[in-house]
Amino acid sequence: MPAIVQFPATCESMRSTGDLLRSVVPRADAFFLFDRDGRQIWSTLGEEDAEVDVFIDDYGPGFFSVEESASRPARRTVASGRIFVALPAGQGDSPPVAVLVAVFSRNVGQSATFDVAALGKSLSPALNVIADIVTLEAALSRSAERCDEIDSELKLVYSVDRKLHGTSRRHAGLAELIGQSGRYLGVGYSVLL
Repeated sequence: MPAIVQFPATCESMRSTGDLLRSVVPRADAFFLFDRDGRQIWSTLGEEDAEVDVFIDDYGPGFFSVEESASRPARRTVASGRIFVALPAGQGDSPPVAVLVAVFSRNVGQSATFDVAALGKSLSPALNVIADIVTLEAALSRSAERCDEIDSELKLVYSVDRKLHGTSRRHAGLAELIGQSGRYLGVGYSVLL
């Protein structure tokens, strides 16, 4: 089943970061990125994984704690035998903005050379880049929403200006102006006394 991507631009921004993750940790089968609400926003597979979703649902809120223990990688072996390592992505002392989940096969996870702390250290620069990407995408999304609000307000202002300075100075024009203003404000019924 294809993933429901919350930030489409994040996928494009993460494409080269995915290549970087694979080069740093070539033994990983896949990487998944989740936002603070536990929604998958990117993966190297391009689709969801039910076991990863359950893992995030169970442990997700703890990954976004500001406590020092939450900033370390968390490891869990799931029913299929795969190993999941959750790595919070954030900058400095601020709470993480996302969680990267690295998925490993049973054989890799049981290897004597598999060290979760070393994995976290080697991925630390990439996690900082991921945190920057997610933070910037969220800021861009908020800016786009605000631009849409401003555009809607400007359309109302220009419409009002045309009504006030138009050639028609009849009551019907005034009534239409009141109706438009009411619809813009979400008012079901408006009256001019």
